[in-house]
Amino acid sequence: MGRNEVTQADVREVCAGWITGQIFDLTDAIAQRDTDRALRVYAELLSQREPAQRISFLIIRQLNLMLQAGELSDNGVRGQELASRLSLHPYVAGKYVSWAAGFGRERLRKLLELAVSQDEEVKTGRLDGGLAAELLIVQASRQ
Repeated sequence: MGRNEVTQADVREVCAGWITGQIFDLTDAIAQRDTDRALRVYAELLSQREPAQRISFLIIRQLNLMLQAGELSDNGVRGQELASRLSLHPYVAGKYVSWAAGFGRERLRKLLELAVSQDEEVKTGRLDGGLAAELLIVQASRQ
């Protein structure tokens, strides 16, 4: 880009897209009930110094988007309107609807309740953040 140096802003811009892609891969592995792959993606994120609590937060965000997408879809919202309401690209919104169907609304609600409970335990020092993230991944990707 006409420069002889790489700035911190350059690195953040490149890494942000990578982390988003990895979280998408992690969510896909969880939705496919592929615990081994989900834990490998999680380990890769950790090896890139992504904090476990941030990973947990991003998983929770994904689960919440699945729940919202599933509920909107159940209420007849489709296509561009669904994507617009979720502020997502239509392809990505469709993935969330598909993932949500595989989980079911009640299971997604229970996973979100578990995640909130674990988050409280981490913040009060009763549970390690890394262990909480791993437990959430395993619980979410179980059959």
